[in-house]
Amino acid sequence: MTTGPLNELASQIAFVRNQSGFTAPNPSNVERKLLMAVGEICEAQEELRDGREIDKIYFSEGGKPEGFPVEIVDAIMRLMDVAYANSIDLDATFKLKLAFNKSRPLKHGRLY
Repeated sequence: MTTGPLNELASQIAFVRNQSGFTAPNPSNVERKLLMAVGEICEAQEELRDGREIDKIYFSEGGKPEGFPVEIVDAIMRLMDVAYANSIDLDATFKLKLAFNKSRPLKHGRLY
């Protein structure tokens, strides 16, 4: 795995996960871990349904950060943890996919 900012962040996410006593994503539980990321996206959508602004972070009693940005980050962190725990090189894969996307036609040949 290459060194880079995404892989470094994923390493930190895995460290916190381990320190918190949670199980690492692996082939036997990856479906559940992916659904947890979907759950975070649903929570982000609920923040908007509740009328909160898309860019606002607020704090619940006890100081827990809440809001659309926080839920999006939660989803990203869960996905990064899945990748890192399964030896997926995020930095290299992002570069590969971005290079491919730059070569695609306008709207990939679709209406939207």
